[in-house]
Amino acid sequence: MMRTSLVLIGLVVIALGQALPTHSNSRQKRGFRINSSSRVAHGYGKRTFNTMDDSLFPSPSSNGLMTVQELAQLAAENPSLSEALIQKFIDADGDGIVSTQELFGVAVE
Repeated sequence: MMRTSLVLIGLVVIALGQALPTHSNSRQKRGFRINSSSRVAHGYGKRTFNTMDDSLFPSPSSNGLMTVQELAQLAAENPSLSEALIQKFIDADGDGIVSTQELFGVAVE
């Protein structure tokens, strides 16, 4: 009886030992990392924004206004802007379909 209980306790200890998580990292390390300073982005915030087209932003002297031709050019260069304008101001019922009534009618709100 004593021997059976010792064997049972031994098997329980072995089973619990196998169930414990191991300390091996399953993640793959990439590159050579020496310390925490090598993990930060070098040159962060030092990019210049010269690639942005300055004509997309209104000049401070324009007081937030633009001509019809400027808006048409901006809408032609940016299809997502055209889509947003159509959804906001033309598609009155918001169903994603522009009817002739919505296109040529006056939206009453």
